Formats: sequence, C-alpha cells, structure tokens
Amino acid sequence: MKGGVIANLFALKAILKSGFKPKGKLIWESVVEEEAGGGAGALACFFRGTRPTGCSSRALLRECLGPAQRHPLLPVRAVGKTAHAALTHTGVNAIGKMNKIYDALLSLDEKRAKDHPYPLLEKASGGRSCNLNIGTYHAGDWPLSGGMATMECRVGFIPGEKGMT
Repeated sequence: MKGGVIANLFALKAILKSGFKPKGKLIWESVVEEEAGGGAGALACFFRGTRPTGCSSRALLRECLGPAQRHPLLPVRAVGKTAHAALTHTGVNAIGKMNKIYDALLSLDEKRAKDHPYPLLEKASGGRSCNLNIGTYHAGDWPLSGGMATMECRVGFIPGEKGMT
C-alpha cells in the first residue's frame, strides 16, 4: 500500500493546488501495517485528539472509525495421531479435522455477515460489515503423515460487537 499512500498524498496536493478551500482542517496521516494489527499508529492519532469527519480511502475509512473495528489474528491448530504408513488406519489425520474446522469457519463467516449489518462499514467495504479471512493453511508432517495442521485467520469485528457469536 505504499503506492496508495503516495497516491493519497498527491491527490490531496492536487485538490489543494486547484484552489479548493475546505471548510475544516485537513490532516494527512498514514499508519504502518493497518491490515494485520498495525493499528497502533491510528490509535496514537486518536489519543492525540484527531477525530476525522472524512477519509480519503477505504483502508483509511476503517481507521477513521477509530479503534471501533478490530482485526485480530486467529491462529487455529488441529492435532492428529501420526501412524506409520502401513498402519494409517490406527492414526488420525489432522488434515481431515482441519478441513471440518475450515468449513465451519466459512459458515460462521456467512452467518456473521448476515447477523451483523453495519451500514457505514458495508458502504466502505463493498457490502459486508465483517469478514473472516483464512490466510494460511499448512498441514502434514511429511507425505506419509498428517499429524498436524495449522491455519491463521483474520477476523473483523464491527463497532460494539463483544465477540463472535
């Protein structure tokens, strides 16, 4: 998003150069790594007293909501029981267990999207106020054993939401 940050800066510069006179004070701020928990920059601005009434991009719109929309990372781990290739029937493959968790998380994501509407976030994000994104999925110890599987997810909470339901 470095390109997007610079594009926002040049857009602001062009608007001001055009002679536009804003009614309020214009502040250009940027945060580091806003996608995966790097909201501390926006939070620092908030604590310094910055209370924006508008923002220049969808990513910054999320930040303008202040610390209201959280995006914690959710690690998930499934443990199986490894067995020798000749005795796989005595083991438990963690990949099969994780596939069920994956499917359940997708169902939960759809349910939350329907049960937690929030018009401002829906407008800013193309129709959904909250999302669960499964970003990584690693499984298996080696080709003959599926003893461990891990996933990492990012879940967005809407303002006022206490936790996932």
